[in-house]
Amino acid sequence: MKTTPSLRERLRIYGITPRKSLGQNFLTDTTLAQRIVTLSGVTAQDVAIEIGPGAGALTHYLALAARHVIAEKEAAAASAAATTPIVQSQAE
Repeated sequence: MKTTPSLRERLRIYGITPRKSLGQNFLTDTTLAQRIVTLSGVTAQDVAIEIGPGAGALTHYLALAARHVIAEKEAAAASAAATTPIVQSQAE
């Protein structure tokens, strides 16, 4: 029987090293991850943008709920995403 790797193992596999100086915290509770996605209201018609996916605990449940997930881990790109309007209106 194949088991899901632990958070520690996933971090090692993907070469992710948590940095206390950056205030990094990783979601490890799958029940909480499911609840966050449920309460977010993401539907199969939505595109979800996750900034700082960490080891992917939340990403997994977003992928089950949304049409598409964009998970961005680079700080510069995350900053650009945070300051760029998602919906742009066009004047007629």
